[in-house]
Amino acid sequence: MRSFLLAVLALLWTALLDAHPGRGIVIDAQGRIFVADAVRSVVWRVSPDGRVTAAAREVHAHWLALHEDGVLADQVRHVDGRFLRGLLHLDAQGTMRELIEPAPDPHGLDAGAFAATPRGIAIARDSQRTIDWWVDGARSRGALLELGDDDTINSLIATPEGALIAVLGRALWSLPADQPPRLIATVPAGSAQRLLQLRELWGLARAADGTLYTTDPGLRTVLRIGTDGRFSTVFESEAPWFPTGVAHDRGQLYILEHGLDERGNLGPRIRRVDPAGGTTILATIED
Repeated sequence: MRSFLLAVLALLWTALLDAHPGRGIVIDAQGRIFVADAVRSVVWRVSPDGRVTAAAREVHAHWLALHEDGVLADQVRHVDGRFLRGLLHLDAQGTMRELIEPAPDPHGLDAGAFAATPRGIAIARDSQRTIDWWVDGARSRGALLELGDDDTINSLIATPEGALIAVLGRALWSLPADQPPRLIATVPAGSAQRLLQLRELWGLARAADGTLYTTDPGLRTVLRIGTDGRFSTVFESEAPWFPTGVAHDRGQLYILEHGLDERGNLGPRIRRVDPAGGTTILATIED
């Protein structure tokens, strides 16, 4: 029976990886939580009273970012055997506007992560291993960080000072404007007993005091990285759940979790962790 369940889980995980569980979670000024559900191609919105609604359907998004008057979401489409990515803007009324049409590089989004800054939208490009800028409807090549062939920025945020912070594999980097990149911390891989061999860190959030948070889905943990670069575990999801994204708002930590067992894909669900370590499940989105 155990071998059968393991085989079922392996098949389920293959299907889940094809959809890439979303790691995007953001909270707007009204306290509404937005999460990317790439498995179902929905961006969900959770109101402060816990009501769950679909902010956008048929949007295959992995990453989200707050914008001046709404939320940015990537849009992945499968066309003629290729995956093409674009960028959408969802306003407060739920109106969806296409900023970048899904298209082959270099015209499409070609990015696993992006962030809104006063300068414009920073786009972490996969094929060119660098960060570009999208300003007033036009793209310009950036040179903030040149990556190696095996590196991909899978999470990106902007600080109030205009710097960017990126997750690359198991490392966090600070990318100040007009200054060389600075390594913040590298998190060792740790135990070999990882959930389905997931090794990269996913998601990124920053508190007002500069503390950073990210997830290690392979170990089911949420990590805290202090301004001194030291890291520690602040939360661990119980099996079969694992964290994929984080947000921080008004002193509270919000965790996006997915689950996987013989029944199939579970969630996503959103959990809040208060400064004392108490946790509350705010919403679980079922099939």
